[in-house]
Amino acid sequence: MRLALLLCALPLPALAGANPEAVYSTLITGTWAETTPACTTDKTWAFAEGSVIIHGDGGETCGFDRPGTDGGIDVVLDVLCPIPGEAMQASARRIGLDLESASPGLRDPADRLTVTDKGQTLTLQRCD
Repeated sequence: MRLALLLCALPLPALAGANPEAVYSTLITGTWAETTPACTTDKTWAFAEGSVIIHGDGGETCGFDRPGTDGGIDVVLDVLCPIPGEAMQASARRIGLDLESASPGLRDPADRLTVTDKGQTLTLQRCD
């Protein structure tokens, strides 16, 4: 009984086990970049309902159906990105999004985001 009470008192991430759609819409939706100066360039990632723009307005505009989870990643997007210059063709890929809310003690867990895409991992910060 004491062990159960002790475990309840531990500081656990508020979003652990949360609905990935709720995590996406409340904490991820918005514009992100690797650095604050990059927020005013075409190096941003813009996450919106049902779409993501990778590298600003001139980059890839991809769509997805709904966020999910996979293998311990907070949110997974199965995205479909049109291939420039190709008629009626698109590429499908998976993008993993991890908030640093998994680290207790952060002042604002929504301020840093780890993005895994095409075998690369980037750490982004919120622009807006």
